[in-house]
Amino acid sequence: MASDSRFFRFVLHITLVLNFVLPRSVSGQPAAFVADRPAAEWLYDYWKIEVSPTRGIILDIDRKARVNALQGRAVGRLKIWETFYQSLQKFSGTLSDTLGGILFQIEKADLKSGFPFSDYRLYSEDRLYEVDLAAPSFPYFVEYHYQVLIDNTFFWPDWVFLDEYPRDSVSYTVAVPHRFAYRTREVWPGLRVDTDRSLKRDITVWSAVDVLPETVAGSAPLPVMYIAPENFVVARQRGSTESWASLGSWYDKLTEGRRKITKQQAREIKALPTNPADPYTVVLELKDFVSHNWRYVAIEVGIGGWRPHEAASVFDSKYGDCKDLTYLWLAMLDQFGIEAHPALLRTRLRQPIMADFPKDWFDHVVGCAVIGADTIWADLTAPGYRAGTLPYQAEGRHALVITKNGGVLCRTPGSRPADNVVIRSLTGNLQRNGDLAFSLRAEVTGHKLRVLGTGTSTNNDDRRAAEVLGVLPGRLTAEAMSFAANPDGISAGVQVTGIIAEWAEFTGQRIVFPLTFAGWAAPQPMVEPGDGYSATRRPYPCREIDSLLIILPSGYACEFMPADVVVDEGPVHFAFSSRFAGDTLIYCRDFQYAAGRDQAETPDLDGHSIAAIQNADAVFVRVAEPAGDSATSTF
Repeated sequence: MASDSRFFRFVLHITLVLNFVLPRSVSGQPAAFVADRPAAEWLYDYWKIEVSPTRGIILDIDRKARVNALQGRAVGRLKIWETFYQSLQKFSGTLSDTLGGILFQIEKADLKSGFPFSDYRLYSEDRLYEVDLAAPSFPYFVEYHYQVLIDNTFFWPDWVFLDEYPRDSVSYTVAVPHRFAYRTREVWPGLRVDTDRSLKRDITVWSAVDVLPETVAGSAPLPVMYIAPENFVVARQRGSTESWASLGSWYDKLTEGRRKITKQQAREIKALPTNPADPYTVVLELKDFVSHNWRYVAIEVGIGGWRPHEAASVFDSKYGDCKDLTYLWLAMLDQFGIEAHPALLRTRLRQPIMADFPKDWFDHVVGCAVIGADTIWADLTAPGYRAGTLPYQAEGRHALVITKNGGVLCRTPGSRPADNVVIRSLTGNLQRNGDLAFSLRAEVTGHKLRVLGTGTSTNNDDRRAAEVLGVLPGRLTAEAMSFAANPDGISAGVQVTGIIAEWAEFTGQRIVFPLTFAGWAAPQPMVEPGDGYSATRRPYPCREIDSLLIILPSGYACEFMPADVVVDEGPVHFAFSSRFAGDTLIYCRDFQYAAGRDQAETPDLDGHSIAAIQNADAVFVRVAEPAGDSATSTF
């Protein structure tokens, strides 16, 4: 159950790769035509599931789309996975013009395929098929059909919309043997439901017409309906989705015996803690020991996406994925008689799980130790997070804790803005080439501190300084940097001097200085409007307090200074103020985001607020020739 690899290798994972190229006229197609119609529109989008007593699930997908513009070409790009539990049986695709003439046809034998290995995914039986059905001019039609065989019913493909384009007709058909029981949860409103009964099958069809793009929530896959069999068999283990307790019992049986170690390994482990009589010391130190000494590597064979390797073999190999490292930690705690359990989480997808609909929701495994009334959570794949803290992807999420009495659904602890604070004070001299010579002092707590402290994603001073400032690493050169933990143990002080390239833009007689919300002090790189992201998004609750004092080259006066801004919308508070005195620009910013549970990122603010924030550029005009060649830094 690898957190950095695709967890559900057994579930059909079909991804239409979206690009963000602006639509334009191609090969004589009038631009007005592109503007009048969406970039692509589906004539039909049909899914059919047939459950066979001997073969498992047979999934057939039939789709046809009209592509009107360059951006819509993505509807012809498919990725289809084969795994130990599923295989691609058939594929046929056709590209045709609007008069019905066939431009291109392709069969399964023509598909490009490969094995998706990586530096953290050492081995897998998966195969990835890829196809790109596209014509050089518009409009044209894309039509394809394929069939996938899944040899069990547990990894049942949910019905999802794979993009935001309108659909004339959609349906999801389920044909099961008589007395085959399954549960459904409709997410898309207004589905029509029709039922029928044949000699061997009960047939149900969910359908809708005229699905409009504005009713689809963005370009991310949107669930239409969730579905789960009441009973299933995987890896010869019978299970049930009747309750979280029963689903947890299946996973407990599936992983039985996986947290055993040898006597020699047990002797080595018992000698590790500095105070073996204190359970808190044992929990914290063994978590650090595993996280810092075992490399994250996934090897997925058969049920390997769910079942961990034996703890004894992971101990010797010094590598494993999230479930391997978790079960090794659990095996270590067993040697000290400390109660501890694995917990299944969903960390990558935006949509929260439905607490009253048990099914295969999960993509990650963490551990939790129980000491008296305390529950101590631990993500063994995150060396920067000590036991008792979790990466933001795992905070405030539903977790299925696996016990000998079955599964228990609960919540992992979340954080508050006060737990993730960054206070920055920057002074600098702006050079005439737009570079900024700066000196920064910062206080950092929470998630940002843990990233900086481990060095896992920032392995040199330039990258660590860029993390603090929120600029692209290639633009920053750190001349000196110090990083020191404070006595409180939960914060650190950072001091940096260096150069940031192209901080401001010199255009003739003017300097355009960015004071945007996603500018100099953002915790992630700046993005442009229209990229599908908002400048107000943050991945976790946080508080950022920033101040700048920038000395401009001599001979400039302020031509435009944005008005002060204060925004309070739902969980987001943002305020900035700026002024210019002499040759010095003074800027202050205060941002706070209080996330709710199951929110993967902050919501967009309204258009007025976004405009006020994103257009916050200060402009300075030359009024006199400079006295010298450049401003000099004096810190």
